[in-house]
Amino acid sequence: MPSPQSTDRIYDPELSILERDGISLVSRAPETEDARALLFASALERGDVSKPLVIRTSPCAGLGLLYAKEGSPQLAFPSFVPSEQTVGKGSSPTEKKGFPVGKEGSPAGKESFPTEKEGSPAGQENSPIGKESSPIGKENFSVGKEIFSAEKGSFLLFDCGLPRKLTLPGPASYQILYFDGGGISYFRKRLFQKEPCLPVPLSLGLHSELSLLFEPEQMDDVCQHLLLTRLLSGMVMSGTPAPRKPPSYLLAIQKEFNEQYYRKHTLETLEEKYQINKYRICREFRHFFQTSPLQYLHRIRIQAAQDMLLKTDMKIYEISYEIGYESVNHFIHHFRKFTGMTPAEYRERL
Repeated sequence: MPSPQSTDRIYDPELSILERDGISLVSRAPETEDARALLFASALERGDVSKPLVIRTSPCAGLGLLYAKEGSPQLAFPSFVPSEQTVGKGSSPTEKKGFPVGKEGSPAGKESFPTEKEGSPAGQENSPIGKESSPIGKENFSVGKEIFSAEKGSFLLFDCGLPRKLTLPGPASYQILYFDGGGISYFRKRLFQKEPCLPVPLSLGLHSELSLLFEPEQMDDVCQHLLLTRLLSGMVMSGTPAPRKPPSYLLAIQKEFNEQYYRKHTLETLEEKYQINKYRICREFRHFFQTSPLQYLHRIRIQAAQDMLLKTDMKIYEISYEIGYESVNHFIHHFRKFTGMTPAEYRERL
């Protein structure tokens, strides 16, 4: 099989090279200056590529949320320095720990990336999209110690204030939401001291709702702010160590929900089966999994329904019964709650 071409492609908006590779970027801003106090989407990048590709990106404001729809996009941050790492003798200190240092202070073995002024096309200094892209085959800079890979259906939250490399090893479909606004500096400090990129844990219970962020035209600024705040706050809390591991009975309940979501489950049946007060079950389940037992169950069911809607020709009422809902209206209610649309609308769009 012939190897991919190795000629670097310099991003030039006039030539629309990235668009020819299947990459697009749409910028937006809050409707009013007052809305800048909120967290808001500043740009949305979409990629549907049919061949391996590397996109290198200079620093920009805010944070990014990558959603892997197909394939396994990979992020690397070559110049990241953990906050607890001290600057060696002869190196130049940075204003903020964890941010890239200049050319004279770059860590050994790592090339410094162009700054927004050095590597940007005219008039594109603040664009978050990559200033350079190339097919895989010519790696002319060192990568960081860790590569962050996003599997299908997963999300990665990352710091846009660092140069980064997005690698698409093969055909892939992904989206990146760039967002900024009030409170970003606080969350950046809390979340990205040790790692420049974090996977969004399934335990947050937000995966279905996060898909709404990638359709900013469907959400007003306040709803967008609330969902982004829930995401960042949940990430901060999930990074706070629990006083102990989840009790074995909670792990058993979680496994039961994951594997037998189609069965009828109530707090009363859980109480009877595990001989533990249902209020204690709710309290401890929420503590360890950041959601209630039944909301967790609904989310697992809806994720199964989404898969069936895409991969089968089953009717809506058949899917409802298959995943454990006796009432189709009940199923549609929860599906809309988690995805923002009805099952029929979801199937039509995707």
